[in-house]
Amino acid sequence: MLSFLAVPALAQTRETALDASLPKLEPVCYARFYDAAHLRAHPQQKVSSVRLVRDFPTIRSERSLEAQREAEQGRSAYFRLIVTYRDRGSHRFVGSGSCRVAEGAIRCSSDSCDGGGFRLRIEDRDTLLIGDAKWGAGFATSGGCAGGEGRSLNEGADDRVFRLTRMPVARCR
Repeated sequence: MLSFLAVPALAQTRETALDASLPKLEPVCYARFYDAAHLRAHPQQKVSSVRLVRDFPTIRSERSLEAQREAEQGRSAYFRLIVTYRDRGSHRFVGSGSCRVAEGAIRCSSDSCDGGGFRLRIEDRDTLLIGDAKWGAGFATSGGCAGGEGRSLNEGADDRVFRLTRMPVARCR
């Protein structure tokens, strides 16, 4: 019986952490740009940069969907994920989705019909980990049901967990 009482407290703690890291209706940017030395040391990593951004277009979408979704599923935090890959230079692949607390963890899923998702862990106020060491981050960027070239966060053997640091929103453009 005690374990049933602990679950809501854990969910509330995760929702509080979600609100602190991805505040409601506020722009925020978390990013990681891998330098040449890191990519040489990790030849199986295909991702060269990752940006998780909540900017004003994302917030406008969140405002219109928030009341309906909160009533149905609880607090959601909407985002765009911008990814570059070492074999495509500066070409950006973009996906969008939302994160929410589910089953004691923060889970993020794509808005695309076959876009997948990833686990989000909050290391501290300025650092997020996306993905999972065992399963990776099966989140599609571009492509999907909309067509066009699609990529995934976990294409390479070293593309499993990404540590993103809070940065000025301008860095996520």
